[in-house]
Amino acid sequence: MSKLSEVIMTKTLSTRLKNELKELTVTYELLSIENKGTHEYELLIKERNIESNVIYKFVIDITYPFKPPTIYVDNNPYIHFLNLQSARFNSVLKYLKGVNCLCCHSFSCANNWTPAYKLLTIIKEIKEYKKIKYDIATKLIMDKIKDKYLIKDIDLDSWLFDIACPFTNII
Repeated sequence: MSKLSEVIMTKTLSTRLKNELKELTVTYELLSIENKGTHEYELLIKERNIESNVIYKFVIDITYPFKPPTIYVDNNPYIHFLNLQSARFNSVLKYLKGVNCLCCHSFSCANNWTPAYKLLTIIKEIKEYKKIKYDIATKLIMDKIKDKYLIKDIDLDSWLFDIACPFTNII
């Protein structure tokens, strides 16, 4: 692994990344940082937790922090992770979180990005969105089980997802 100052040429970007990596290395390990050519740099970061094998790759150009990095999670583009592939997933997302699309609310979207966001902010968002996708899958499975084995009046949603029951005001 090269030293950060040897890899990053611009002083502003170097200072910003040094400060961010100092904050990140408390719970994450910097696996590598490479110059990928024309003012583009690749950072590989892994969680220090033994149970987690997730590797985050950030492709950063010299416009960072004014432009979001390109993000990969285990070598898969993060944008693919954000896209929900079915209408059922989208409808459950709307029901659980009140949003139509994960992409439109992500920090990685250029419209939502500000220089105040850091790499750690993105990693926290990825973890949060993983939980949301897990909750969506749980809801779909739960609905299937409820349709087959339980009565339809049972309010499992408020119990599992902290959603207010629509019947709580009825006495």
